[in-house]
Amino acid sequence: MGSASDFVKRYIKEAFSHFPTQATLLGIHEHDHELEDFSKDGREELLRFVKRTSRELTRFDREKLSSDGRLDLALLGSELSDYLLAFEEQKAWETDPSVYPENILYSAYALVGRHETSWTRRGSSLLSRMKRFPRFLNQGKKNLKNPPKLFTQIALEVTAGGIDFFRSWEVEKFPLPKTLKQDVEKERKKTLVALDDYLAWLKDKLLPVSHGNFAVGKSFYNRLLKERHLLPYNSEDLKAIGEEHLQRTLKELTRLAASIDRNKSWQEILADGSQSHPKPGELIPVYKALMEKAKAFIVEKNLVPLPSYEEIVITETPPFNRMVLPFAAYMPATPFGKQGRGEFWVTPVSTHLPAMELEARLREHAYHKIPLTVLHETYPGHHVQFSFLREFSSPMLKRAFSTVSCEGWAFYCEQMMKEAGFYSDPLSELSQLKDQLWRVVRVILDVGLQTNKISPRKAVEFLHEKVLFPEAMSWGEVKRYTREATQPMSYFIGKHEILRLRDNYQRKKGAKFRLFDFHQEFLQCGVTPLKLAEDRLIAL
Repeated sequence: MGSASDFVKRYIKEAFSHFPTQATLLGIHEHDHELEDFSKDGREELLRFVKRTSRELTRFDREKLSSDGRLDLALLGSELSDYLLAFEEQKAWETDPSVYPENILYSAYALVGRHETSWTRRGSSLLSRMKRFPRFLNQGKKNLKNPPKLFTQIALEVTAGGIDFFRSWEVEKFPLPKTLKQDVEKERKKTLVALDDYLAWLKDKLLPVSHGNFAVGKSFYNRLLKERHLLPYNSEDLKAIGEEHLQRTLKELTRLAASIDRNKSWQEILADGSQSHPKPGELIPVYKALMEKAKAFIVEKNLVPLPSYEEIVITETPPFNRMVLPFAAYMPATPFGKQGRGEFWVTPVSTHLPAMELEARLREHAYHKIPLTVLHETYPGHHVQFSFLREFSSPMLKRAFSTVSCEGWAFYCEQMMKEAGFYSDPLSELSQLKDQLWRVVRVILDVGLQTNKISPRKAVEFLHEKVLFPEAMSWGEVKRYTREATQPMSYFIGKHEILRLRDNYQRKKGAKFRLFDFHQEFLQCGVTPLKLAEDRLIAL
């Protein structure tokens, strides 16, 4: 069987062969010409691989391994457990029709939008991958069984966005040899035909028979908390945490609002403040200036370490992602690749919108909100955490991904930077508390939706009542919550756990505690489940 290190390397090599889109996005290019296989044979082959690896994993005596070796095997075991949950029980390929258009969109974007190899090489890979798109969509038609109506409605939107994405391609401008360029253009047209056909099938065939339940149920939700996230909580615990911090945050919002203007509620103060915002063409320059300011601040105050090679570019959100990312997002650099540049996406606001809608969109980019978005997505949030992955020698650490660690760190950074004095504007502080309210509400709704305690309509009403989101925005949020059980709770619960870990670390270090040291040790744990990060930090 060999050493644990060799075992991990063999596992990762084979795992990437089953998930070629993930491989491309992470900087592994030997599968760029391939696409996922969700046929019955493909799924069975994947499960055999996962179960075989699980059996082999039990043969290692972890007590004889180094701390790094034990962490690698713990991460591998966690990943295998997650695969079994996803492919034996959740079975998204049967219940979520968005899986298929999303997969081809990301697989194409990974090659066209952000890639490190020459255009000639990636052009050939793109052509090969695109030839598989129609078959992949047809696999969806064969696999899908009674999905929830809401999932099919979401898939209609995703597929329409995919059609817009491929229509926007200007293949004649791709720096490819003429013949290859012509072949890619032919496949682009075939992809559009396949997506149009899938869209019609969703609307005419699948939607009328979509009667499934999106909720995973209390028992499975608790398993996700325990086995995917390694959290010490069940759904009732999360609900209690959410409700407790909902009341705390509302009280803090009321207190801070009174210190700003005793004659106005926090809702009124934020609404008034949102009238001050950049113009449509100023969004990226304003975000960029704040991003550079945040980076300079963490360096000057020695708050968070930065890898010497980290780099980020700010750009408009790709068209196919704008409907699900209405404001901003971050796309990490490839941890296994040669290029270390992350991407900060800011979704443009069209000047062709009706005046009231244009103003409503711009108010979401109010000046008091922008610092929080920048801190969350760039410095010291997602960009910094993911930039560290490139320096790790462990391929499991490069590959590991926990939403609780990822979103928890970014949300923690918003508060930590306020504590450090990055922003002292009362309006931004009020906005930070409102964002905390939003993330706490996510905990409550995540649990409620996935355990059949609350309907999507009631969840929309709750968001509107508590967080003041417009109905359209609330529906966008709730649609995502229904598809991603336990992801919505990750923001607040992640921050909650990181603050707890910081307190434990500080107690252990005593007078030697430095915030920079905590952040450095935490970031050296990658984007792993927080239980594994805690084991490592407290053992130091």
